[in-house]
Amino acid sequence: MTTVTDVTRMSHRNDPHTSKEAAEKVVTKKEHLYGFITRMLAFGPSTPAEVLAEYVTYGGFPPADLYDIRRRMTELDKDMHRIEPIQVGTHRDGSPQYQTRAGQRVMRLVQS
Repeated sequence: MTTVTDVTRMSHRNDPHTSKEAAEKVVTKKEHLYGFITRMLAFGPSTPAEVLAEYVTYGGFPPADLYDIRRRMTELDKDMHRIEPIQVGTHRDGSPQYQTRAGQRVMRLVQS
């Protein structure tokens, strides 16, 4: 059975070298995904699954899955306001209705 001190000893939080390398990898991957997503949407509107399919096709990039792509697209939409879903109408209650493909919202670059 492990104790609290064993778990703390196994943790890398107190190892600045390991922590710095891990943080750099995350930032690099995040920035890379932002760039790839915006480049893909410059060619036309896409869903997260379509962006992932192109990402995998090109290869040679840091590994990513659908969750990574969706998360970065959400940040580009909600936090950075660089992309947006395509609105095709409104529901009866007045809420926006968005274009979808295969159950996913179709996103595009924000028109400047």
